[in-house]
Amino acid sequence: MSFTPSTNMDPLTPLAFLNHSAWVYPEKTAVVHGHRRINYRELHQRSHRLAQGLRSIGVEPGDRVAILCWNIPPMLEAHYGVPFLQAMLVAINTRLSAEEILYILEHSGSKVLIVDTELAQILAPIEGRLPKDLKIVTIVDDQLESPPASPFKQETLDYEELLAAASEEPVPIKIEDETLPLSINYTSGTTGRPKGVMYT
Repeated sequence: MSFTPSTNMDPLTPLAFLNHSAWVYPEKTAVVHGHRRINYRELHQRSHRLAQGLRSIGVEPGDRVAILCWNIPPMLEAHYGVPFLQAMLVAINTRLSAEEILYILEHSGSKVLIVDTELAQILAPIEGRLPKDLKIVTIVDDQLESPPASPFKQETLDYEELLAAASEEPVPIKIEDETLPLSINYTSGTTGRPKGVMYT
């Protein structure tokens, strides 16, 4: 006689929520952004494309990927796509100064910065001081009437082009430990430098 445990033995991670939703409710709306609607199947596919795209530019498990972005679909995709790769997401507060952002990028050791072109001007004073090997991926919000162009002088990658060139197949990395670091969130630094808080 075999015994089947009544408890869920899968690691409890936010990724399990998206996997389950894409499987059970693929056509249900997951995201509403302006006139755009994204269902769970599309969100799942785009998140895996982001993971594959980041992998193609050298991001590996344990690396940090920073994002400076409004609350738009790429921000949500990063919250799934980066952990799908077992990398850590560093979501940067949009109200921080250029110097504070530079400190976070250096302190976290971020390998990639994903940045909304609407917010990229914040980085203009520090562009020449950004970490030398930092790869920059720019997001152009298609819901804006006149989205700003990328202000960077250095070479950047386009977010949608990165996803379009990537596979939607899951990255062959299995999440087996729910205590692995998922993200690093920085405090506002009210009494000094922002402090990194690691989440699992």
